[in-house]
Amino acid sequence: MGSSKRSGRLRQIAVLIFLFLVVLGFTVPIILYSPDDPLAKKNSATIEPRSCLSDTDCSLTCDDTVQQVICLTNVCMQNSCDEYPTYPYVAAPLEFSLSISINETKQNLSTFVNSADSFVAVSSDTVSVFTNGLTLPDIASKVGFYLYNGCLYSMTGVFCPSAGTGNSSVGTTTLTVLINGNASMSAEKYVPGFGDSIEIVYG
Repeated sequence: MGSSKRSGRLRQIAVLIFLFLVVLGFTVPIILYSPDDPLAKKNSATIEPRSCLSDTDCSLTCDDTVQQVICLTNVCMQNSCDEYPTYPYVAAPLEFSLSISINETKQNLSTFVNSADSFVAVSSDTVSVFTNGLTLPDIASKVGFYLYNGCLYSMTGVFCPSAGTGNSSVGTTTLTVLINGNASMSAEKYVPGFGDSIEIVYG
């Protein structure tokens, strides 16, 4: 009789311990990840994209060191020190030749470069790019020209291919991108390589 009472009491204690552990298992995560927890708020805070006009607008100070960040299409490509840099700055530049002509007039690319940009520099026809992976349209945008949807955009106008009237070729204009002497149909996705010769010709 005494042993059955004892075993019943042990069973009750075991059930109580089990219930306590179940309650504890549900309660601890709620406490740790409470929305009122300042740490939780800090970790879940979203980082807003930063708008920019030049690379200088995008620079970050990480561990007392200034980190260069590129500005593309008026958006900084890195917004905090915790983000992985998509286009890290490199000291040894990629160099290639770039020429842009509109209606037989060669454009002076140096006049379109923003002095506050640090990732792309121009000297005569030589373009120096201080990062890896930029496409031709990305680089052209840093010298004031935009290749998009088969057209060339600049501060002086929009230049799209057009057909002549009727059977005549008069008024026909073309936009051609020559990469190392060959016409490219995928120039908007092309990533220039060291020593490339690229010509963008409209007319």
